[in-house]
Amino acid sequence: MADLENIPKADRPPMPLLGDDWMEWAQFDEVNADLSAGNISAPDELVEGLEPIVDHAASNGVDLNIVITDQEVGVYSQARDMATRLSNDHEGTIVVFTPDYVGSHSDSISRSVLESAQDDAYREDHPIEAAAVFEARITQPAPPWGLYATGTVVLIIVLIVVFVLAIKRRAQGQ
Repeated sequence: MADLENIPKADRPPMPLLGDDWMEWAQFDEVNADLSAGNISAPDELVEGLEPIVDHAASNGVDLNIVITDQEVGVYSQARDMATRLSNDHEGTIVVFTPDYVGSHSDSISRSVLESAQDDAYREDHPIEAAAVFEARITQPAPPWGLYATGTVVLIIVLIVVFVLAIKRRAQGQ
C-alpha cells in the first residue's frame, strides 16, 4: 500500500480526516467562532432566516448549531466529520450543509433520527428550507412507545384471564 505522505496532495484519493489533517474547504476556525457567537455559521444573507429555526429548536429543548457552506466537498462523510469535529467545542446538535451533502452530530439525538432528518433535508433546494426540515424532524415528538407497550401487556393479561375463566366455566359446565 502506498504511503500517503509521499503522494502529491493533488493526486491523493479523497478521504475523510486523518489525524491533524483537516479539510481545506472547512474554514474551521471561522466556523467555530461563528457558532460560539450564535449557533449559526452561514453566509450573511441566510443568517436572519436561520435564527427562528435555531430558536424553535431551543424552545423544544434542542441546542441546534447550523453550518452552511457553499464549498463543495469531495467525500460525503466530510460534512459529518466536520460536525463531529465541531462537537468537541459545542454541545448539542450540529448540522453541516454543503452544496452536495448534509452531515450531523448530536450528543442527545440518536443517529437514526439524525440520518432520517438528513435524508429529508437533503431533498430541499434552499438551505433555509433544508435547515427547517432538519429541525422539524429532530424536534417532532416520538410516539409514546412506553404507553403502547404497557397497553399491549395489559391487553394480553386481560385476554389470558378471560381465556382461563372461559376454560374454567366450560370445565364446570361439563
